[in-house]
Amino acid sequence: MTDPVVESLILDLLEWLATRQRSYGEVMEAWRTSCPKLPVWEDANDRGFVGVEREGGLSLVSITESGRSFLQRCRPTQPKPAVAVAAVAVAAVAVAAPARSVSSIAQTPDETE
Repeated sequence: MTDPVVESLILDLLEWLATRQRSYGEVMEAWRTSCPKLPVWEDANDRGFVGVEREGGLSLVSITESGRSFLQRCRPTQPKPAVAVAAVAVAAVAVAAPARSVSSIAQTPDETE
């Protein structure tokens, strides 16, 4: 049986690595623990969710396809709030001014001339 705390932390690690590769030192500083009950790095590595590559004398850690798949299954991506708010704002303006097209509403005054 997997520990839900460790699973959640593994998902946090994978989200963190999904944004960009990190140096091995950076990953160890942030995620290594001496607590045997929180083997986040060790479990993610053992399960093939992370990979380490040598590049220019530096060890780089990245999320693997298996890690991305696990992350997507457990934490499907949600639309970013700023994008959703912008879409609602454009829709609200379109409803308030139906005579104008949505593309002309999104344009700046310089673009409409």
